[in-house]
Order: sequence, then C-alpha cells, then structure tokens
Amino acid sequence: MDLNLLRTFVVVAESARISQAAAQLELPKSTVSRHISRLERSVGAALFLRRSDGLELTAVGRRLFQSTRDAVRALSAPLDAPSEASSARPIRVHAPALLGRGLLSPIFAAYLAARDDLALDVRLGTRFELPSPTEIDLVFLVGTTAGRDFETWALGSVEARLYAAPTLFAQSGPPETPAQLEAWPIITENCSPGSRSRIRLTSAHEELSVLLASPRIVGNDADLLIDAARAGLGILRIASFLAEPFVRTGELVAVLPQWHTDRHAVSVARSLRADHPAAADLADFVASRLHTSP
Repeated sequence: MDLNLLRTFVVVAESARISQAAAQLELPKSTVSRHISRLERSVGAALFLRRSDGLELTAVGRRLFQSTRDAVRALSAPLDAPSEASSARPIRVHAPALLGRGLLSPIFAAYLAARDDLALDVRLGTRFELPSPTEIDLVFLVGTTAGRDFETWALGSVEARLYAAPTLFAQSGPPETPAQLEAWPIITENCSPGSRSRIRLTSAHEELSVLLASPRIVGNDADLLIDAARAGLGILRIASFLAEPFVRTGELVAVLPQWHTDRHAVSVARSLRADHPAAADLADFVASRLHTSP
C-alpha cells in the first residue's frame, strides 16, 4: 500500500480528528480526507465510524492500525524530520501551454503573493506530455489521466468553440448552419497547410462531423492564431476561456454559438514520488480558485 496513505491513516487514527491530523501532517483537511477515502477503497472496507465527537476505528480499521502502526512510524521518521532541501526548492509544475497562459498564470501569482516563502518552477508543454513522477511535483492534465503514481484533483472541463472577427462577415452574414462552414477560411493548429480536415460539432441535441475549407493559417501558438482571427483572416477553433476576453471587447464573436467542438476534463495531479511539502497545498489552492471562478 502507499506509504503516504498509511501514514495519514495512522495519524488520523491516533488523533481521531481530521483537523488535528491535517495540522500534524501539514496538509489541507481535504487532502487528508481524500487519503482516507483512497485507502478505504484500496482495503475495500470502511476504516472509521464518523461520530459527533470525532472518528472511531472500525474492526477493519483497528486491525490495519495494529498491523501497520510501528512500521509506518519507522518508515515515516525521515519524512517527519525537517527537510530544508525539499521545502527550499521550487514547486515543480508542468502544464499545457493553453492552461498556463490562459487560466493558471493569475492563480499562480495569487498563490505566490500569499506564500512569500515559496517559489514555482513552471514548465509549459502540450496537453499530451506527462513528465516522470520523479521529476515533477504537480502536473495539469487536459483530457488525459496521470496514472497510479499521482494523486488527482478534478478541476472541471474546458471546451473549444468557433470564433471570428466581425469584419470577416462584413459582406455577408456568418454561417448559420455547420454545413456552411466549408465556404469560409479556417485558422487551425492541427491541419497541414493546403489540406482539409473535419471537425466534430456537438449541440444539446446533435453531433455532426463537418468538412472544413483548407486552412489559411496553421500554427501551434494560441496567441498567433487569435491575432490572425482578430485580423479577420478566418474562423478559429479555440478554447472558450482564451477567446472570451476578445469577445468582451467585440474583437471576436462566437460562430454557431449553440455548438462546441471539443470538451475535455481538466485535473491536477500530485506526484506521489516527489517530496515537496507544499505541492498538495498549491493543488488545493488552484482547485478552490477554479471552482469559484466563472
């Protein structure tokens, strides 16, 4: 079993309260609760009875506590000792570039403003990259999962839609049906120049596969593609949160607004092989900010 989960279990069993265990472990209460839930799923039985005055071990919980307490204490001794090297180094974060630039940057700034004793080492890549669990503390995921070496927080979902500058439709109105997209220039990140591709459009009642025109611009940088769309060069498929600031200023408008093109689950995962004590705290901070944000 995961030593981190067993260590949390032993501390909770000894303190009989999630809040006291969280303070002793220097973890958020939500993380302690998740550890216990994961261990209960692994064991296949409840480990605690929830009482008004605290927690009480079940019969299964008592057996697990008695059989693991001494071993967990011995193995946890190095973890309980202060680790200057661990806390002094930056929290290593990996994120897809579209999340890092569009959503996470202001949240990271707010976190550092509240924790002037910490630093971040943020690396941006594609959403398909998954760094080694020994080389990263936190990784943000879009449409993928981290695997057994990570503890995961669900953050919500992101969706992509179609956008264009109003000037693109100056001589004729915007497309009113998905089939009409074939007549309009396209800006995209995943199609070879000169070739045509299909996109999947989904509404509340229907899902379609639509053939597009050959793209006028292909690129792998969101800012470049948005600038091209703002210049009236074509219809762009992009994550809604990236387009929203330009929709508010009137530089972009939604095309076929009742349809979206992609929707992916977003999560953040903490490496169980890394040792930064503030990694879970940062994950909880990001989750709380995104869950309370439009």
